[in-house]
Formats: sequence, C-alpha cells, structure tokens
Amino acid sequence: MDLPKVSSNVGISSIQRTLPMPMFRRTDKVDNEGHVVYAWDISKDERGRLNRWFMRDFGELNIGGTYVTCPPRPCATCGKWTEFIDWVVTAILRNVHTHEFIFNALKNRTFPKENLHDVFCSACGTLTHLRSRNNTEGGATDVQTAAIAQCHQRPVP
Repeated sequence: MDLPKVSSNVGISSIQRTLPMPMFRRTDKVDNEGHVVYAWDISKDERGRLNRWFMRDFGELNIGGTYVTCPPRPCATCGKWTEFIDWVVTAILRNVHTHEFIFNALKNRTFPKENLHDVFCSACGTLTHLRSRNNTEGGATDVQTAAIAQCHQRPVP
C-alpha cells in the first residue's frame, strides 16, 4: 500500500477557510526552557488521516492528544491548522523515520529528548510556524525541498 500524498501549490479553498480551530488548552506545565505547554487534542478526522499514514489503526495507541509549546495556527498557504499529524508526515516524507518506527515509538512510549524540528503542513507541504532550534534544519519553504536537502546532508557509508 502506498503512503498518502501531500499536495503542493494548493490555494486556500473556501472549505479550508472555514475549518474550525482544533481543540487545545493551556496547561500548568512548562518545558525545560520555561515555555508554556499546550495540550492539543487529536480529532476524529485527524485520527482517520493518521490511520492512512500509519497504514493501521491509530486507535491502537490510545493517544488522545499531544503536548506542544504553542497553540496551533492555520497554514499560511492552505489554511489547515497545525496538528500532531504534521510531525508524523514531516518525519516520513523527510525520511527521518518510517511510519512503522513512529507507530512503534508511540506504542512503546519512547519519546526523544529533543524533538524541535522544522515541521511542514501535512496538507500542502509548506513550512509551518514550528521550527528547529536556531534554524539548524535550514528552514526550507516546503517539505519536498527539505527532503532533498536532508538527503544531501547524510554521510555516505
């Protein structure tokens, strides 16, 4: 089975302009650098899209949301709000991790200490407001360019 595709050069449709803001809330938690932590809920619609990217039932993981150090924002290109799926799609398309690796890491609750990466919109591939620390990943404008740039940075065995 092939992975879903991310559209490119997508304009903001009237449907996307009317997408409701995702459910999120400010928590009492702060990260190691003192940033306020927000809890982002994973909607039923997002679960369906995660099922397609993972090629299995995301519900197996019993995950209802994720913690992020900012509220979600709409994509400047297509209007889709940032969601957990954006990290998943970014990692898969940039060949950072396979969908199997990510699913198993979530299942086993093995989370990285550092996960500040450039994150791209899972609908259109545009760079979101979620960035790597100190622009260490280059800030490519779209996920296709970022994936190509990352391939060139890998050492040859």
